[in-house]
Amino acid sequence: MTIPQACYIGWDVGAWNCEKNANSRDALVVLNPQGELVGKPWRGNLRDTIAAAVSYADWLLTVAKLCQFDDATKGAFTKQNVVMAIDTPLGFSKGLLQLLQGEAVTTPFTASCDNPYLYRYTERELFAHGFSPLSAVKDMIGSQATKGLHLLRKFGFTPSSSGVWLLHLNNCQHHALESYPTVLKTYALVTQYIEQLRSQTRFNTWHQDIQDAAYCAIAALLYQQQPNTIATPTKDVTTEGWIYVPKECLTGIRKR
Repeated sequence: MTIPQACYIGWDVGAWNCEKNANSRDALVVLNPQGELVGKPWRGNLRDTIAAAVSYADWLLTVAKLCQFDDATKGAFTKQNVVMAIDTPLGFSKGLLQLLQGEAVTTPFTASCDNPYLYRYTERELFAHGFSPLSAVKDMIGSQATKGLHLLRKFGFTPSSSGVWLLHLNNCQHHALESYPTVLKTYALVTQYIEQLRSQTRFNTWHQDIQDAAYCAIAALLYQQQPNTIATPTKDVTTEGWIYVPKECLTGIRKR
């Protein structure tokens, strides 16, 4: 296998104790710059690997082992640019944080999708374009959200105003961002990469968690290689984060 100059990780996040849930667990898929699978997909619970790793480089080596990289690729993994796209909320709404600090919001709301305690700005934007993102507060994915955030904070990633988390390691810059497979599945370019995976792997037999991780890995690839195709926030989202999806998916008529 040729050692890639960059790798793209897709992580579909399971709950903290997801080994008890046969239907939903952590899943990892790693792609090279051509969108080809590196090693093999993996599914299980990453909780103990995150706890055991002393650094992000250490955890990446664990990912390489779990995904069965060959020795050459495994050795290079921590010495190259890595972009990781994560399918879980990587922040909580300003409205909720404000409420926890003792202050109620002043903006009136009626519809659930407009509730600033339940949904972040980025989620409300998706609702406006016809999608129905989950809420870390309302939809019982708070476990997954804290798990994703825990990894980023433990290993020293720093959130930016664009909602991307950054870490410098071994003279490389590592990026972590949030994405959303449901939206990615509606974009033709993403579908092309999926068809490529179908032709090279047994994609159709993969568990849904692994397929979602593959969509996230493609989002990571597009974020670095074709950033002009990706929608970015129009305001500072350091606190709440941002769901990175293609611009084309957000060009339809807004629902409100």
